[in-house]
Amino acid sequence: VVAYTGRTDPERRAEIEEDLKANRVKAVVATSALGMGFDKPDLTFVVHLGAPGSPVAYYQQVGRAGRGTDHADVLLLPGPEDRRIWEYFATASMPDEEQARAVLGALADHGGALSVAALEPDVRIKRTTLELLLKVLAVDGAVERVGGGWRATGREWT
Repeated sequence: VVAYTGRTDPERRAEIEEDLKANRVKAVVATSALGMGFDKPDLTFVVHLGAPGSPVAYYQQVGRAGRGTDHADVLLLPGPEDRRIWEYFATASMPDEEQARAVLGALADHGGALSVAALEPDVRIKRTTLELLLKVLAVDGAVERVGGGWRATGREWT
């Protein structure tokens, strides 16, 4: 087993990658420095100590295991701080019910389509959050994208 970090000499990193690909080492204990370009189809396990920074990063990292095998194991060993991190990611970018009701009310009051730029000052929601909220409401069938922006469908939303 060998260690691999961003501080590992580039020549040594190349050696470690080649040794792992050729099965001359059983495992590499690595930081995320072992980049997405590394591919070993017969890699059969990934163990994480502490959760990656986002769900997308997690899926990308664990996706290295099992590319060319019938079975692979992935183990996440979370740290005590991870629950707070997961709660943050689960709630920080999602608009709340009050914001959704404000958007639905503004669209219903207008009666036609409103662009995000026109809707933004009415509901006092930052553009990125507003765009995400409109997409969530669209998936729920409460709004739809039409020429000129967004409009309420009149469907009940909960």
